[in-house]
Amino acid sequence: MSYFIEAREKIEKDIPAAEKVGRYTPLTVKPTANALIAFCDQSEQFAEKVVGGGSFLECIRKCDKSTKQAISDYDYFSKAVRFYDPDAKIKVTMSIESGNKGRNNIIQLNLLDNL
Repeated sequence: MSYFIEAREKIEKDIPAAEKVGRYTPLTVKPTANALIAFCDQSEQFAEKVVGGGSFLECIRKCDKSTKQAISDYDYFSKAVRFYDPDAKIKVTMSIESGNKGRNNIIQLNLLDNL
């Protein structure tokens, strides 16, 4: 079995229990699980770290425990990624594609530029 499948199954099996962990988890668990699964699907190396690391339930408990107030998805995803790979950083970008008067303009924005 590939690490991709194993990581996905490991995360998905803990979702119901993880949603009951704390104050923020009903809103954060599924998007966090989806983000981690997407990262695993793109990187067998990260998937291997998820498989060899703690459970998704432990990950959510740690993220929730260190969250003292409302938190952005980006910050929560970052905590979850670092649970499995403490040296990892995530980068978030957005782009605007505008087809104004026959020209395609693409504006890329790194959401970390202003932090």
